[in-house]
Amino acid sequence: MSRYDTVMRFFLEQKEENEKRTSENIEKYRKGNCELKLVSEEEAYQDATVIVRQKRHQFRFGANLFMLDEFENEEKNRIYREKFPELFNLATLPFYWNTTEPQEGHFRFDKNCERIYRRPSIDLCMEYCKENGIEPKCHCLNYDALTPEWTKSLPTDVLKEKLENRFRQISERYSKDIPSFEVTNETLQMWHNTQFFMEDDFLEWSYITADKYFKNNELIINDYNIWDPCEHNRNYYYMQIERLLRNGIKHLDTIGLQFHCFFPEDKGVVRVGSDETNGHLFCFRMGKKSVFMSLYHGMTDAYGALKFLRTLFLLYADRTGYQISESDREALLTELKREVVPSDADEFPSFDPYREY
Repeated sequence: MSRYDTVMRFFLEQKEENEKRTSENIEKYRKGNCELKLVSEEEAYQDATVIVRQKRHQFRFGANLFMLDEFENEEKNRIYREKFPELFNLATLPFYWNTTEPQEGHFRFDKNCERIYRRPSIDLCMEYCKENGIEPKCHCLNYDALTPEWTKSLPTDVLKEKLENRFRQISERYSKDIPSFEVTNETLQMWHNTQFFMEDDFLEWSYITADKYFKNNELIINDYNIWDPCEHNRNYYYMQIERLLRNGIKHLDTIGLQFHCFFPEDKGVVRVGSDETNGHLFCFRMGKKSVFMSLYHGMTDAYGALKFLRTLFLLYADRTGYQISESDREALLTELKREVVPSDADEFPSFDPYREY
């Protein structure tokens, strides 16, 4: 089965139903009657035929722009640049704190900054969006799961100062050119890096500070798995937003409903991996002291993958009789780094185009 067939399987199986629903909803929600009045300073034409062609619309349909100039050759980069504006009029830009300020005070905004895979510089993305009439969107101002290493042990009051400086820097550089900014992301999922995340005012502080620096911008809250749990009139996401409003947050314009696609709908085996992994959902490779795991994102997110990897490592150690102290075991379960850079990896496959092992 090709990669296209794998990705599109459930869409193709439900193609007839989807096309019927799409056609009906276009007529119901996307169309309406209007009256055009044509005004001219010259003498009006009688019985003229007027042809009107719609060139753009207000419905924003977008995708992330993370692979801009990130492919392994120029031909693929060219195709990506050509096809993106044919499909989309909105682009999500990678404002993740850990890759826009990897070292304190060192910002990766400039077009010519050092490259990080799937994290093109913001200025490069902005240039591309402007050239192609695409609206850029910020993702995300305060996403605790992707904070830089240098912030993780900071006391909350110090971290707030660093975060406010981040908000200020982004506002001064981009608030006039980017209409919408995601303020928080995935706060219901409970994986986090900083002490601040567990404080009662994490959300309120974020939106109050965002309002201070982005008064004229659309502010967005975003999360996923929002339907679980949902019992009767109890829903975590609804209650979270309701609390923000009750606590005086007035500048919250848009609610993001995120969904990670392509979860299998049946219990059968679905080939989703690449040819290199023989269609498996995940695979492991080992090179001397390093272990690399490749995981299909439809199974889980990064947090779940780390949980799985930690558990697997401990089981392997137990089965092989390798002794791990209680303190090391506890550290492994709580502090495993999100990015592991191989130390000795002659036999290790390359997984970052910009890093040599």
